[in-house]
Amino acid sequence: METVPIKLTKRLVLEADQIIKEGWYANKSELIRDAIRDLIKKIKSQRLESAIRGDIEWGLYMENKLAAVSNTGPILHLFEIDFIKALNIFKIVYAPNEVRGELKKDKVDFDKISKIKVVGLSSKFKDTSKLFSEQYDLDLGESEAISSALQQNVNLFLTDDLDARNIANSYNLEVHGTIGIILRAYKEKMIDKKTAIAKLSELYEKSTLFITKDLVDMAVRSIENSRI
Repeated sequence: METVPIKLTKRLVLEADQIIKEGWYANKSELIRDAIRDLIKKIKSQRLESAIRGDIEWGLYMENKLAAVSNTGPILHLFEIDFIKALNIFKIVYAPNEVRGELKKDKVDFDKISKIKVVGLSSKFKDTSKLFSEQYDLDLGESEAISSALQQNVNLFLTDDLDARNIANSYNLEVHGTIGIILRAYKEKMIDKKTAIAKLSELYEKSTLFITKDLVDMAVRSIENSRI
């Protein structure tokens, strides 16, 4: 555990001492760690909501791209709700070898998904992927997928992972997730409104995607209120 020096106002120290005296925490370190965890959780929740709003905007109203690069998440989550055909909104979806391996471990018949093309990384972008893993603590599938997008010069990156979203955004990639894909499939009339809403509900009820009911409801309302 790393030691980090901090400075607190006198009032904060007095209030912290009172909380400890009342038995809520054993010491200031424990209290501060818990406060930081709660703050990080709150900020991540706000970031996730912002990301989903971006997915909704792209899915329902913005121009689509012909090509995308995906990490494991969106492909797996679409498979879990029996809607892998939603990838037909793209002309091609690139995925690195690591994503292919991760999906096979999850029993996804990757080789039968015609829209996906596996891409290998050059030595340069293997180094980039390693850097992402070490510097940003991303797993190998996420690191290779972002590196693949940069290598293939494909601007659209598909992921449901918040950390991967942030890193990809920092490299000027446009990032969207499974909710955006479902809404885009609805916009392009691949499915009707009833089916789109059902698939969003299944994301929450059946898939391994970590998402709150409130965010799913927000996406459902966006469909109900759209004029498509």
